[in-house]
Amino acid sequence: MGWTTEQVLSFAPDDGTAKRGKSTAKLNKWQVLEKNDRAFWGECKGSGSRPYLTGVDLNGPAFKCSCPVRKPPCKHVIGLMLLAVEFDKDFAESPSPNWMNDWLVKRDERLARPKAPIPEASVLIQKAIDGENRRVINNLEIMKSGLNDFEIWLKDLIRQGIASVEKESYSFWKDAAARLVDSKARNAAYRLESIPLLINANPNWFEDVLKEFADIYLLIQGINRIEKVSKPTKYDILLATGHTISKNNLFLLNEVTDKYTFNDQWAVLGKIQMPHSVNNNLKIQRYWLKSTTNEDQFALIYEPKFVNDGFDYNLPVGMIIQAELVYYPSNFPQRAHIKKQVPEMSYLSEYQGHGDLQAFFKAISTQVAANPWTSEFPCLLNEVTPMMQEDQLFLIDKNNETIPVQNRDLIGWKLLALSGGMPIALFGEWTGRQLVPLSAWIGGRFIDMPIKNL
Repeated sequence: MGWTTEQVLSFAPDDGTAKRGKSTAKLNKWQVLEKNDRAFWGECKGSGSRPYLTGVDLNGPAFKCSCPVRKPPCKHVIGLMLLAVEFDKDFAESPSPNWMNDWLVKRDERLARPKAPIPEASVLIQKAIDGENRRVINNLEIMKSGLNDFEIWLKDLIRQGIASVEKESYSFWKDAAARLVDSKARNAAYRLESIPLLINANPNWFEDVLKEFADIYLLIQGINRIEKVSKPTKYDILLATGHTISKNNLFLLNEVTDKYTFNDQWAVLGKIQMPHSVNNNLKIQRYWLKSTTNEDQFALIYEPKFVNDGFDYNLPVGMIIQAELVYYPSNFPQRAHIKKQVPEMSYLSEYQGHGDLQAFFKAISTQVAANPWTSEFPCLLNEVTPMMQEDQLFLIDKNNETIPVQNRDLIGWKLLALSGGMPIALFGEWTGRQLVPLSAWIGGRFIDMPIKNL
């Protein structure tokens, strides 16, 4: 199979499943453990008279279990995979049993089944373009009207001084954000509604609040001038408001040009699963991928879902996948969807990132200049040393420049222990205030540090 324990746990949809999967990874809980070149499977003792039939198809991977859990992979699958990592020799070589073979055959038939006849590609593409154009035109009229009114509100607030916002209640911001939602500027509303979290969060909180105001004001000016800007800039503005192209339409629109389509080997460097910062009905999953052939090309697989829905993507962190990605049109393409993925995977064997912090911040300035509404920045650093100073975690580069790092779940002490005071390579997400570590390369070993707060 070739996975590590950390990579298996990264498949779990949440921390609770990962924890329960660990407790299921005990040999005495399994009546049958078998494998062949295609798959491995087992029968896990359950509370009823019949065991749970659990299997993993290595071509994917794909998961099967007879338990009633709706959000795969369940604890039985995670437990089975952990056993395959630690006790591979305890899995007997065997042909697939009927229940497993039936599932594999159906998977193969489904993948090989010819698709139903569809209209000519050009017809679908034109329909997608027409549909997107109609939606944009309808939303723009509402946006312009609502955002122009909001601009007056924002200017009045600025005239009173940034310090005046300190006394405002949460409902003050929620009511103002509701006006932005009505104006079809959902993302701007989320940013405004998060401002109470910034107030008094640090001694320079007013700078962070002013930045949020400036970004929203810039967005208003962008909407008012959207007919005069280039097509990539237009998409950046619309995405910043919350207008998104559906995945299917994105694929169809990119049939017109392959400018935003890349078929490559991608290193899966980090994973984040967390509740939406403002909307309690949503949860967010983000994967960070990096091209193995272009050291400057990253991809953000961003997936918002309702809290009770499962995520579409389940990628193995710390592995290299072969996939065709389609980026959203942008002056600095970063957000993408996976259109095709080849089942074969390989191990990540090294990190290739910025040699110092100056190079990293130069790359950020290029990205912000191209798209000023970017809020997530990938950061891959080589030759940096973790250090603690008054309970604050920092990374220091070869030029003695430092960058603050989020020290969640005692990650700082873990990095200090694993590095032994020596330079390491680290990947994370730069928020503009601190680096959120997601993985590291220490002593020839990949260390996964996922965020799973669901």
